[in-house]
Amino acid sequence: MTNIERNIATLYTCLYITNECINDCGYCGFRKSNDNLERITLTENEIREEAIAIRESGVRNAIIIGGTLPEGDYKDLILASTETAVEENLIPWIEFENLSYETLKELHDIGSDHFVLFQETYNRELYGKLHKKSPLKNDYDLRLQKIDEAIEAGFSNIGIGALFGLNKNYTFEVEELCKHTENLQDKGVNVIVSVPALNQANISSEELYKITSQIRIALSGVSIALSGRERHRDALFSLTEYIGTGGVTFPGGRTIHKGSEEVLKQFDLGDTRTPKEIIDLLKSLNIEVK
Repeated sequence: MTNIERNIATLYTCLYITNECINDCGYCGFRKSNDNLERITLTENEIREEAIAIRESGVRNAIIIGGTLPEGDYKDLILASTETAVEENLIPWIEFENLSYETLKELHDIGSDHFVLFQETYNRELYGKLHKKSPLKNDYDLRLQKIDEAIEAGFSNIGIGALFGLNKNYTFEVEELCKHTENLQDKGVNVIVSVPALNQANISSEELYKITSQIRIALSGVSIALSGRERHRDALFSLTEYIGTGGVTFPGGRTIHKGSEEVLKQFDLGDTRTPKEIIDLLKSLNIEVK
């Protein structure tokens, strides 16, 4: 094992509560202009069913996520979802981009200590072009500041990332991602860096390994998360601390809407192996699952 490899991993997954969205990011299946998408928002009972299914799969870390709406339209549901996750013995991570400081504080008080928000690209000009039709996402600086608000609200675990493939200059994204990480570490928080690849992007497994290795070497004290977007992930497992598994990319995908991904999904997953299959593989690689 080299000095950049890890032998302990934590599993995580996503708990989608809605695919409704006011933004229109062209690369996202939830974009407002996608008329082929059936829009649904789960009820509190349906969210509990999803939480139970996650817990029974053997995964405890659940990212509560969905499309973006005006805060007042889904604040109460996000709060209830977080409370439900805690009640079902899950560790809730929050991934919503437009929550106020007051709401973030409430979520932290309920029991969440993980906040996730990807800048997606650190190229300011490209960011503006990609999000010009997204009213709740088109301000580059406001997005960065939201992470600072989460820290001020008490969150001590912060997840950031670039969506590799939006910008073909991977080196630039890695460098800026490292700078952002170091800035957040200076604020005293634990940073979890994600390296997801855009599905449409032609990023080879070798390129993704290079990107992850560069971050691993540059940020030896940081945690790296690997989502289920990627198809050929096994070589990366020894470099990462958090591994996505058992995921679905739409609301109710494990329970009430199981099998409806074609009309509900945000994107395709590259690795659809079950948590048990991933756990067994990690054990064969001498990687302990927490």
